[in-house]
Amino acid sequence: MRRYGGATPTGFVDVLCPLLIPLHSFDPTIIKLPGQSHWRASFTVELTEETQGVLVRGRTGKFVPGEFANGGLWREIAKGRIVDVDERATLAHGEIYTGGTKSDLANAISQFRGTELLEIDQFGAAAKVLSGLAEFELVRIAEAAGYTVRRMPEDMARHLGSYRNYDFEFTKNAVTKKVEVKSIWGTNTRFARLIHSLTTRPHGDPSNWTEEQRRNYYPTSSCKFSTQDIFAVSVKGHPNFPRCGHRKVPTQPVMSHVVASVPLRRPALIFSLSR
Repeated sequence: MRRYGGATPTGFVDVLCPLLIPLHSFDPTIIKLPGQSHWRASFTVELTEETQGVLVRGRTGKFVPGEFANGGLWREIAKGRIVDVDERATLAHGEIYTGGTKSDLANAISQFRGTELLEIDQFGAAAKVLSGLAEFELVRIAEAAGYTVRRMPEDMARHLGSYRNYDFEFTKNAVTKKVEVKSIWGTNTRFARLIHSLTTRPHGDPSNWTEEQRRNYYPTSSCKFSTQDIFAVSVKGHPNFPRCGHRKVPTQPVMSHVVASVPLRRPALIFSLSR
């Protein structure tokens, strides 16, 4: 508490724990509006003193089972997005979507009972905390298996070398592998999102670039075999993947880049890449 300058327990709860908003109404009719590419159903939630600050046009959240609020299992059923706010009627209107096909949404809608809760991360911290907890568990599992684990720095001063384009180094029996932690695709959870930020093209003729410049140049958002050996993908809590297993990405002997959207046809945790 001292580290955060007198922050209160209430403040920590509001920042770390998403807001759970009960459904007011729910229309399971699946439609695609003119000019839009996604399928949607409809819902409303009430504006209250607690929710009016976050229920604004464009706000997104996740629909979770109503039982979760009373100690039940957390799982994402579908996503919700606020599209209109009627302050006079004290209602926010929204769309239910999955980002996949019409049948994907129909399957999600079939799980609705009208008691679902719209979970909203009020201050954007909950997702980061969840990622941190997933990385903590990954380290714990790796160390229990006999690996020495080193976490790479978030940034790197230029005089100390180039930025590490991966999150961890796992070492065992004198062999070190570069591990990148990734997540399931934000809206279409049938895919793992194996992407990377673009980087600036090095100056000069490519034939004169150093090996380090080649390795760290990302002209596209696809990850590269030269800078990541293993992708660790957290799937905990997702309805399509209730368990964890292992799945190898097909070997690509010629390609230097990884396919950005790897389809998940069965539970998956580790994506091992090899040439």
